[in-house]
Amino acid sequence: MDVQILIELLNKIANTIANYKCYALNQQGNNIIGYQVSLSDTQLMLFMKTTLQYLAKYKYSKMKLGTYPEDTPKEYIETFKDISTNEFLESIRSLPYHLEPNATDFKQYKSYVITTTLDGKDIMFFTRKKLLKNYTKRNFIFSKIKGEYNEVTDALIHLTMHFDCIFIDDTFYIITIDGRELIGLTDSNKKRSLDILSKINSSSMIADDQKSILFDFVKGNRIACLANADEKLIEIFQHITKDNKAAIEKKYGLQISKGSNDTYYIDISTKDNRCALISTLTHKRAKDFDDKIVYSSTPFTPSTHI
Repeated sequence: MDVQILIELLNKIANTIANYKCYALNQQGNNIIGYQVSLSDTQLMLFMKTTLQYLAKYKYSKMKLGTYPEDTPKEYIETFKDISTNEFLESIRSLPYHLEPNATDFKQYKSYVITTTLDGKDIMFFTRKKLLKNYTKRNFIFSKIKGEYNEVTDALIHLTMHFDCIFIDDTFYIITIDGRELIGLTDSNKKRSLDILSKINSSSMIADDQKSILFDFVKGNRIACLANADEKLIEIFQHITKDNKAAIEKKYGLQISKGSNDTYYIDISTKDNRCALISTLTHKRAKDFDDKIVYSSTPFTPSTHI
């Protein structure tokens, strides 16, 4: 999917939808409660139209669309479709909505969501910012109304022209690292990726003296890069022999080295080799019509990947 398609969809939302709801979110682990903010349809429609048109034209148009997780997330809007097990989404759909929180509870509401529907499909815009502001204790804020300044003593609502994550129909569009964390992907995919890494380390597909190299390579922003790895390929790569070495090298385009006692390993001694292995395990490498290896930010279909 090209990013332009997403931009056209956001412009359609901006120009056609008139009904939105806004909720401040208090998220404590997997427990989420929400407070519906009393903004009118006109107020929310104006904010959403202005914000979506601005972001689509000046921000999102400069980004690329890729499949979560990307190595350089700042350059991408990441898509994530495995929503069946996403606890965050289910929590949002079944939120216990509370009355307006008192001043001492405001600080617990650290994010907010604006929801609507289009053609019967759920649409949600998530922002990891405090929506509710209360200045009555530590600050004096004055607002000018009809030429006269008056002290602001009630709560303020602060909507930001920024989203960390957007959910449309069956897909999350993750725009920032905060978006990953907000919807719970960071922890779940980090765990999945580390499980895959553990299986690789306990297998014979790479040499023992290179296993620490792989771990050092994936930590940091790449820590979830193996979350969608194909475990069937791990099984194949740990059974490389003298007889099938050439065939595996030709099919997968990976460098294979010989160890002692006629053992063979996937060589990951260089950065290019490590990237090739990860992209192969996650189906982001394929061969074109000239039998040359090409890369993609999204997984190839089973009929085209190598």
